[in-house]
Amino acid sequence: MHHGMKAPSFVRLYRIQPEALLVESDVVDLWINGQIYWYLNPRMNKIRVGRDVVFENIPPECTDCPSLPDSAVMP
Repeated sequence: MHHGMKAPSFVRLYRIQPEALLVESDVVDLWINGQIYWYLNPRMNKIRVGRDVVFENIPPECTDCPSLPDSAVMP
C-alpha cells in the first residue's frame, strides 16, 4: 500500500515490433506529475514521465528511418 501517494502508479514501456515489455518503473506518485517527454534522437534515447520516471538508452524501433530534424527532437 502507498498511503502517502495521491495517485500511486507505475509506467511500463513496450516495444511494438516485436511485441515485448522493455522496462517497468517502480511505483511513483503521478498526481499532477504525468507529463510524457520523448527524446528519441540517438544522442539521448530517453523517455521521461513526470519528474520521477526516466527510461534511458531506449533502443530505436526503426533503425533505417531518417533522422528527425532538431526542431522535432527538442521543441
